[in-house]
Amino acid sequence: MTLSVRDTRGILDDVVHQFSDPMAFVRELVQNSIDAGSRSIEIDCVHGAQDDDNLAVISFRDWGEGMTRQIIDGELLRLFSSGKDDDFTKIGRFGIGFVSVFAIEPDAVVVDTGREGEYWRILFAEDRNYELFSLDGPVEGTWVRIYKSMDVETFVEMKDDLEGALRKWCKHAGIPILFEGFDIRQEVRLASQLTTIYQEEGTEIVMGFSGRDHGLAGYYNRGLTLKESVRSPWPWVCFKIDSRYLEHTLTRDQVLEDRHFSKAMDLLAELAEEVLPEKLIDELEELVQNQAPVEELDVYYGYLAHFLSCDQSFERSWRRRKIFRGAGEEQWTFRQVRRAHRRGRLRVTKLDGETAALFDEEGVEIVIGDDGLKKLLKQLFGEAPREVESLVLAVVRAQCDGTYETLRCAVRDLVANTHFEVDEVLIVSGDALPAKMRGVAATIVPTTDGVISSSTWRRVDCAEIEKCLCPGSTLVVDADAAQLGPFAALVEREPEWAAVALIESLFAIGDEALWGRAIAERKRRGNSHVHR
Repeated sequence: MTLSVRDTRGILDDVVHQFSDPMAFVRELVQNSIDAGSRSIEIDCVHGAQDDDNLAVISFRDWGEGMTRQIIDGELLRLFSSGKDDDFTKIGRFGIGFVSVFAIEPDAVVVDTGREGEYWRILFAEDRNYELFSLDGPVEGTWVRIYKSMDVETFVEMKDDLEGALRKWCKHAGIPILFEGFDIRQEVRLASQLTTIYQEEGTEIVMGFSGRDHGLAGYYNRGLTLKESVRSPWPWVCFKIDSRYLEHTLTRDQVLEDRHFSKAMDLLAELAEEVLPEKLIDELEELVQNQAPVEELDVYYGYLAHFLSCDQSFERSWRRRKIFRGAGEEQWTFRQVRRAHRRGRLRVTKLDGETAALFDEEGVEIVIGDDGLKKLLKQLFGEAPREVESLVLAVVRAQCDGTYETLRCAVRDLVANTHFEVDEVLIVSGDALPAKMRGVAATIVPTTDGVISSSTWRRVDCAEIEKCLCPGSTLVVDADAAQLGPFAALVEREPEWAAVALIESLFAIGDEALWGRAIAERKRRGNSHVHR
């Protein structure tokens, strides 16, 4: 039986046009269902309904408290009279939210609802006039169906847009949001390796460091998105705040900046400026104490560097904290590092603990990663200390490439007791060498048990070959150098010839003494038919 008909088109036009995104109606209907206390929400899309090949139906089904006739007339159909103003368990104004379904210009909208033994159907026509019917059968909760004619291609596009809108606006909802049977919700997480969580009644905040100039700022009410921005008010952090006290504006594109919003912003500021930075220092000190991998430390150094680059201060209380890892097992405070830097005794290196244990020089040695610590030192001292690339022969020797052992021995024997004499010949892969030595076929380094810095090794100059290849020096050959390729096969048959040819290739020299020595070595092996 039809009970009432009312013309609402003029008012509805004004309200519908406030929604900048037509698909925002999904958020509004989900909000209404959550406000009604539904345990879950089901959304389905069907094309070709009611024997009409072009008719699409979007269905929203909840199991909340439903509506009586009084609620329908007083809240659903009377705009701006929700009665939720003083109830922070409700997100928005019911009537305004429901009106959003007309933003997609449907052919018809049908609402079935029931409560307290009353069961109703509201039928909205294309012209937005409505009819209210009393139903005989029971209805649990509220069921909204939106009818719209469209072809298959448009339906598929609309369905994708609908799913995208649900994932955007409802991704952190506290109840299951089932779209075509699948829950579209996501975990509340941030792209940060260091986060903190704050909770109080009605409010939860997750905040983490961002190593970039901008980070996500997300505002939610019971998991439903009010606003997301890629630019945080505090550029060194990203955060998500979910609070029942936050509301959106009538246009649904901003957070309402009332006294509750101001309170939330004060809380966020405290976390961003005090709590999270202090936690970063605590974590750094613990990581250094536990000898954490350099790569992990470097991420945290990057966070601190970015924090300081945003005109924030390195607190006095942090200066005695051991947040720098030494090259061995040492742990250094900011004061120690700063003092070493001022005295020119601060060195940074990528050496591992095994190698660094052989260091015996005075000063402070800290292990540096790819980028984070470099940025931090530049923020602290105005410049990044020059990285010292070093090697230790004991470590290099242990990493000799066995593939070239025969060639290595042949070169060593060849130069022994000649004016090209060296203490040792080492052939190692490029990965075992400092970056500045890679790609250089051969390097001469001093023979020592200690650390050899980049200032004391050099590529051989042909004009000074006799000064370089001499006792007290070691010849280090990069096994990845292109020059070694041609000798891989030759060395097994003619090691002496391979050795002398390699030396000529490396140093661009031709020396009769080397050939004489090669012939002598070949004869000593008992070979005959010596030919050059």
